[in-house]
Amino acid sequence: MMIDHALITSLVERWRPETHTFHLPVGETTITLQDIEVLRGLPTDGPPVTGIDTSHTIEEWKNLCEELLGFPPMMSDFDGQRLKLGCLSRVLDVELPSDAPDVQCRQRARIYLLLLLGGHLLSDKSGNKVPLLYMPLLRDLETVGQYSWGSAVLATLYRSLCAATSPLRSSIAGPLVLLQLWAWERIPTMRPDRVQPLEHYPGPYGARWNVQLDLHRVARHVVSIFRDQLTGLRDLQFIWQPYSEDVLASLPAYCTAGRAIWRSVTYLICWGVVEPHLPYRVMRQFGYHQSVPDMRLTKNQAALHSLDRRGKGNQNWITTHGAYIDVWTDRHSHVEDGVVAEDPRYPSDEYRQWYRERTVLYVSNPTRQLAFPEGFQGDSARAQYLVYYMAETSVIQSDEQHANYFNAMKDFASMTLETHGGGRRRRFRSPEPTVQTGFATSSQATEHPCTSTGPIAHSRSPVSMAEFTTNTDLHHGSGEQHVGGIDAGQGTQALDARLESQITQVDIVMPAQPRRTQRVHKPRGCGTHGKLGHH
Repeated sequence: MMIDHALITSLVERWRPETHTFHLPVGETTITLQDIEVLRGLPTDGPPVTGIDTSHTIEEWKNLCEELLGFPPMMSDFDGQRLKLGCLSRVLDVELPSDAPDVQCRQRARIYLLLLLGGHLLSDKSGNKVPLLYMPLLRDLETVGQYSWGSAVLATLYRSLCAATSPLRSSIAGPLVLLQLWAWERIPTMRPDRVQPLEHYPGPYGARWNVQLDLHRVARHVVSIFRDQLTGLRDLQFIWQPYSEDVLASLPAYCTAGRAIWRSVTYLICWGVVEPHLPYRVMRQFGYHQSVPDMRLTKNQAALHSLDRRGKGNQNWITTHGAYIDVWTDRHSHVEDGVVAEDPRYPSDEYRQWYRERTVLYVSNPTRQLAFPEGFQGDSARAQYLVYYMAETSVIQSDEQHANYFNAMKDFASMTLETHGGGRRRRFRSPEPTVQTGFATSSQATEHPCTSTGPIAHSRSPVSMAEFTTNTDLHHGSGEQHVGGIDAGQGTQALDARLESQITQVDIVMPAQPRRTQRVHKPRGCGTHGKLGHH
């Protein structure tokens, strides 16, 4: 399956590494153990994928490959403690005889498994190498399928998304097919059409996308369009439960074998990677009422993200991660329960208020936008402009009681634009654009209200909202009656003329671009993450 890098980039911009959730206008959402088992059919309920990270010499690895894979790779096929996938693919060019002995069939099965692990499920940025540490696990093919490969893949995806939020990173690896399938299942406006949909899926639910796709109706490879679609996402446009009971009943048994732990609040482990699984923040994905979440298992995120396998040869990860493995072992005791929601699309007012005070609705890249860009123009903030203008116009036609309501709407739209920016204001580039960091090495970053100078605010335009606001003190002291600070008898035509005159009088600041004498390398990033590598 072809990966749409623009779609993945737009999702990375919405990822919060301290909570492992995407922040969308409809609320928090994420990939869970349910998604990995239903879409990919990987087992989730079992021992963690970890062990002793044994370091061998090249000769020792060659002998082990000859025993388990049936051939000794050449010296050029090794890259440290990794094996190039090309040598495994060349073995598959030779068809296995129909009367092949059992030992040869097992060797061929291990080759397939290594290709799946290194090239698809647990791939790294090289894209063509697989760590040899999986070899000892593949020795016993009767027990290798009992491991929780689903949680290992999900932990790898979490780690990849967290690392990709750094502006110093320009690429992402890992099980991106899973992420793309997850987005297609839940956001219909982003997914392609299937030319000949399968009536019966001969495997996991993700197999239904293994058909010819019609991509004419949806955008492809354009970050700005995907970013704008996510910004304008509404409650009815997001599918919280794409896997109905009928769908689950039609799947093979191995796609629902771990159903008992889909909502387990635990740690996901894959060798040196440990990432918390937090379904209590996305209970609407399971059909439950979403309460205001706490910060369980998020206190040591920075320490967990600093762990990796580099320079840790012969490391016993079972001992190193003993405390996290104990939590995973006790996973059935930490399953989150809740109250069934009548309609998960609409959260409670309490949660909505809590969420809106802690999230960023509008994502932009002001450091990379031209002053007058051509082509596609997003409309992420036009709704706020429309609300402001309609409220301003309606005030003069209302009595005092209703005018207060319209003033409240106007103030909300003004506050939203001041806090988050957006629309045409983002087209003006600041002389010294600044990007505020949101993570700031604290797992509590998203638990504090966001203001225009708060922890997750974005770059400010030189054009402030005050320049678009009518002067409510214009007639004060004249003895005339006012409604909401505006003359009650003033017509909409005069108001429109005054608003237009104020907008046209705004000075557009076009900073002088100094001549560069030396090329300075700038880290590539989406522009919405802090310079210190935190979202």
